Amino acid sequence: MKQNATLDSSFWIHSVGAGLVEQLLADFQLNVARAVTNELTEDCPSGARLHNLMREGKIHLADPATAKITRFGPGERASINLAIENEGWILLMDDRRPFRAAEELGLGPVASPVYAASLYRRGVLDQRGVLTVLARLSARSTVSPQLIDLALAQIAVTTKERK
Repeated sequence: MKQNATLDSSFWIHSVGAGLVEQLLADFQLNVARAVTNELTEDCPSGARLHNLMREGKIHLADPATAKITRFGPGERASINLAIENEGWILLMDDRRPFRAAEELGLGPVASPVYAASLYRRGVLDQRGVLTVLARLSARSTVSPQLIDLALAQIAVTTKERK
């Protein structure tokens, strides 16, 4: 059974650019807040992809009932609040400050580079595939270099364990 997850705009944009959408759909029942869909309009490729998948019923709209977190942008706030309200949901997030705030709340957010490393660890991506994903993420210049480094370290550990 798929695990429920919610995501912010940056995670979605990075995942589309890195070619991770199909795997996200296989791994998670994705629930996206209206505030995130408002940020990802259909006139940009990642927004168009999101809205098409929502029309197909592959991604569901879910809004938080309360606003326990009131800082950050509307999409980050809504995503964090959804994760707070729905115990056990995975929070997929790439923005550093909201990511750290979510960690402080005990939510255990997952960033796109670390998700890619987990795909390698599970054997979904081979070494070349995961390095290609990380190169695409790095080339965007909007993913934290520290997150890329963390993913590379995880890949190195996995590679060493396999030898």
